[in-house]
Amino acid sequence: MLESHNVQTTLSSKILGAETELFSKMAVDAVKGVKKDIGLFSAHSLTHRNGKYKYPIENIGIIKAHGQSALQSELVNGIVLTGSRAAQGMPTHIDDAKVIVVDFPLQRYKTQMGVEVKTSDPDELERIKAEELEITRQRVQHILATGANVVVCGHAIDDLCLKYLVEAGCIGIRRVGNDDMIRIAKATGATIVVVGAGTCAEA
Repeated sequence: MLESHNVQTTLSSKILGAETELFSKMAVDAVKGVKKDIGLFSAHSLTHRNGKYKYPIENIGIIKAHGQSALQSELVNGIVLTGSRAAQGMPTHIDDAKVIVVDFPLQRYKTQMGVEVKTSDPDELERIKAEELEITRQRVQHILATGANVVVCGHAIDDLCLKYLVEAGCIGIRRVGNDDMIRIAKATGATIVVVGAGTCAEA
């Protein structure tokens, strides 16, 4: 059985000092938090038969924040990202969040590489620009149409797309690392599907 005093003994050789008790308890709670039962249960009493458990410690992340005391460290039962809201106008808190994870840039649509458009008509040029804006708006609307109010993006989100997200009251987080996106997908029970230019997961 994993106990705090056993962890304290292990940590006593580390440079922790007065923080040993805090971190030992935090380590035990974190490991217990990811504990998974892989044994069999009695159908009637739900009694564990063989006492086998799995502790996927890869699901435990450590975020380092500089400038504060180690005693201010805390265990969060969830996912902590080092990024922040992509725009100030976005909400700071959302209840019953529906998260969508996208692994492609959210940016203004541009004509594909190798395609050259030549025109001497100013009206035609404005029409092309308007079409690009509309395609961009539709891409963001497709995401919002899922009911998502939190968009986690592994790439950039440009100002135009941020504008649409802010208007929808949605939180956008950009340039999220691949490992964090996988953790978010697992934690939310999301299913990753291929969508156009990249992958997308929602929950």
